[in-house]
Amino acid sequence: MALAIRGYAPTPPGRTGAQVIVFGTSHQPSYAWSFDRGDGLANVGYGEGLTAGRSHPTRRELLSRLDELLPNAAEGATAWRAHHLPLAVPSWPTGRGRVLLVGDAAGLVNPMTGEGIYYAIATGLLAGRTAAQTTGPGAGRRYREAARGLLSAHLRHTALSARLSHSGLILDAGIRAASADQRVFDDLVELGLANGRITAMTLRGLTRHLARKPGRI
Repeated sequence: MALAIRGYAPTPPGRTGAQVIVFGTSHQPSYAWSFDRGDGLANVGYGEGLTAGRSHPTRRELLSRLDELLPNAAEGATAWRAHHLPLAVPSWPTGRGRVLLVGDAAGLVNPMTGEGIYYAIATGLLAGRTAAQTTGPGAGRRYREAARGLLSAHLRHTALSARLSHSGLILDAGIRAASADQRVFDDLVELGLANGRITAMTLRGLTRHLARKPGRI
């Protein structure tokens, strides 16, 4: 499970047209973001994974950590909303009987990035098609097979990548590898925002940059 808070703030002049992500260091995994919407406002927020035995952060603590990572990004922000994010695991509930679970209801949030839009759309399409094409109790089984056929391998890779990203050294090496090679960047985007997997190219880039000092590309 993760916890994130989001609001809308006036876009600072230096961030017009920019999407900014700053990873945390003291509460891994965590990151703050500022995404310019193009209308003078930016979607700003902060999220972190919740760990057993560690108290859940309060609203004040979430906003404080956002300000630490992105100073003044939340100045003048409104419409704050916070929510728990059910992080996906390789085996997830798809429903029972005539009830088909999709998106957040199925616990489908990427454990590496906290993203869930792709999963919601993909499983929603599968559930809709299954409901249109199947009658009776077979709908649940058919949907489960289709959903797991689409996502099971991917979610095994995201589970591993999420564990790896708990290490600041590995996270830093991954960012530097993506900065140095567009192909690694694209592979990581697919892994974090869609249906990608850990590729051999990404592993090579990660290994190469783990051997280098931070800040060198």
